[in-house]
Amino acid sequence: MKGKENYYTILELDPNNNNNVSQLDIKKAYRRLALKYHPDRNSGSDTSKDKFQHIGEAYETLSDVTRRAEYDRSLKYGNYQSSYSSSGINKNNNNSNNNNHHPFRDPYERFNDLFRNDRFFRDAFEGMDDEFAQQFNNDNNNTNTTKQGWFPWIMAKCGIEFQVSTRTVGSDGAVTSSYSSSNRGASTDKKSRMYIDKDGHKVLIRSMEKNGNRMEDTYKDGTLTER
Repeated sequence: MKGKENYYTILELDPNNNNNVSQLDIKKAYRRLALKYHPDRNSGSDTSKDKFQHIGEAYETLSDVTRRAEYDRSLKYGNYQSSYSSSGINKNNNNSNNNNHHPFRDPYERFNDLFRNDRFFRDAFEGMDDEFAQQFNNDNNNTNTTKQGWFPWIMAKCGIEFQVSTRTVGSDGAVTSSYSSSNRGASTDKKSRMYIDKDGHKVLIRSMEKNGNRMEDTYKDGTLTER
């Protein structure tokens, strides 16, 4: 931990009372600080980019129960060493036994995912009328319009019941299946993508969006690894 700022401090939480910091406290802190320091709200300054990156790394670590427990132990015993940089590149390629760490997710991708698909984060834009909030909401509306395709969207808007399914095979061999339906004003979109990763594992990503609420599961060789 030497030379690296405490993740609780980054999120402006009490590092001396971390056992009493709840997951809700962590979510609230990230929501507030990610909005405050998003580079698009700070003229793209280097300071905001750096702050935004660190806020994302802190949230990613502390919002995951397993990684947080490991990190909390490191605060006590001083043995926390991430084997990945913020770009997700393994910095200890020669240490094949270090399998407990994972690459950090792109901070912008994380922000967009949470603030578009999680009601807790999305509600933060209520009452905000600055240019960033307006642009983000406009982009979000456009994404919701087109993500399922224009035909299902138009049919749903017209109140017409329908069921549409497609299956495609990409040039990389990945198989993508999608299903959309609308019934009495309720819309459902399901999508799955299966591919073989570089280590030979079969990866299946399943997502479902129903009436604006989205969830996604990732399976590796049949085992759920991320939700």
